[in-house]
Amino acid sequence: VGALFYMIFHLINFTENKLTDKKEISRRERVHMDLLFKMSKVILIIVTSLLVIHFFGISISGLLAVGGVGGVIIGFASKDILANLFSTI
Repeated sequence: VGALFYMIFHLINFTENKLTDKKEISRRERVHMDLLFKMSKVILIIVTSLLVIHFFGISISGLLAVGGVGGVIIGFASKDILANLFSTI
């Protein structure tokens, strides 16, 4: 799990560096790419953490249920913010 996490994390960093080094990228595109790469790193860390917890024999079903309910709550709370973000694309 650690080696896979390491490879994927560095692949994300490599892609981020290659895409953001281009000079023809506008400021808005740069901000959106930064948001995308940060979100992908956070998701990778969360999934890896859940896998490690599962490998130690701890049940993660309760965490997944809380995460699902929390995701719905956060989704409804940030509906307008996301609508404004995606309307600029």
